[in-house]
Amino acid sequence: TVWLRRRRSSARHWVLVACAVREEARFVEEALEELCEVPLIPAARRRVRGCIGGLQVDVVTVGIGEVDASIACTAACLESGRPPLAVLSVGCSGAHR
Repeated sequence: TVWLRRRRSSARHWVLVACAVREEARFVEEALEELCEVPLIPAARRRVRGCIGGLQVDVVTVGIGEVDASIACTAACLESGRPPLAVLSVGCSGAHR
């Protein structure tokens, strides 16, 4: 996290955060500045973009399961035209109740 905060804003740099369900994604979304919803990519249920410390962060709700997650993450990377600095899988295994 400290490394992400020190990074300066650049259109070339971004991080992809993958969450299975919206309940998990909301915790990451609350930390984002300049939050906006962006068009959905194939296989994603929801996609939002914002910044943390000047670094672009895309939060993608991918659905449950390894196949759904890999399809949505691959689509997000291909759609952007450049690889992310990191792909983070964020979840709580259903403990969000």
